Amino acid sequence: MTKSSKYQILTIPQGKDDLLKKVKLEGVWSLTEEHDLKLRVIGSESPYFGKTLLMRGDIIKVTGSSLVFKLRDRKTIKNLKTQMIELKGIWQSDKNNRLVFLARKNKDEHNKLVFQGAWQINKRNELIYKYLHTALKTKTRVTKTLIFKGKWNLGEDRLVYSLEGSRDSYFTFKVSLQSRTLRAKDGEIRYNVGVRYSQKKVRHNYKQNIAIRGKWKFGKDLSVGFEVLHTAKRIKKIDFVIEKLVAYKNTVTVKLKSISGKITGIEVLFNKVFENDMEMFLSLSKNAANSSIIGGVKIRF
Repeated sequence: MTKSSKYQILTIPQGKDDLLKKVKLEGVWSLTEEHDLKLRVIGSESPYFGKTLLMRGDIIKVTGSSLVFKLRDRKTIKNLKTQMIELKGIWQSDKNNRLVFLARKNKDEHNKLVFQGAWQINKRNELIYKYLHTALKTKTRVTKTLIFKGKWNLGEDRLVYSLEGSRDSYFTFKVSLQSRTLRAKDGEIRYNVGVRYSQKKVRHNYKQNIAIRGKWKFGKDLSVGFEVLHTAKRIKKIDFVIEKLVAYKNTVTVKLKSISGKITGIEVLFNKVFENDMEMFLSLSKNAANSSIIGGVKIRF
């Protein structure tokens, strides 16, 4: 596999009789619409100088700091022995909500690999990316799926997905809440999101509805949290601050802010939270009288 350096470098043998003599291909990486790799060679000592090499294959793995590509056709480069290419870098999203991999050249320079397609969220709250690839032998279209491991942070008009294995890799998506009033028993938060991308010179504006799934928790200390399942069956609890609380009979509706005080736009309805719990009702009533963030409390005896 290639290693990070000043340039992304692919090393190949220079002839059958002298395997120790090698040629370094220094260049700029990019991604085709078919999700193959292209390398524009810039190293003046290379016999491929000035050429753009197309490397057909499959992206077989993504991590928080790398992209691993397996070649299916090694005829592009004479005497190429390796089948695997690993590019080091970081993941980001762009203004069109597309996934972008910045392959590292040096500390301040990167090659941008843009994924022209829409991403999704599976039932395990993992971000996934699917694309169609043409099989070389059968010429049939095959669906490939990439799974990004990470965890979510929620906002009113932003979703942030931080990838495992890197402090610098995260996607920040522009979204909107499908509904501001949620029922705790549904166990999800739904967002509307659009992804703009181009394929075969045609611009697409793909709109979809996505859901972050979990369990809402309401504590007797008036704490509210949303437990989200993420990688390796681990639970991440996202804590909120109550901006406003309205209690009626056995239901409680809370308007939430983030721990940092940012508006989330989320209101959650809890059913039968304090059923048969008179002590909790009295405590809630006292808090409502003395706190500016809690109001509209009605107690039924």
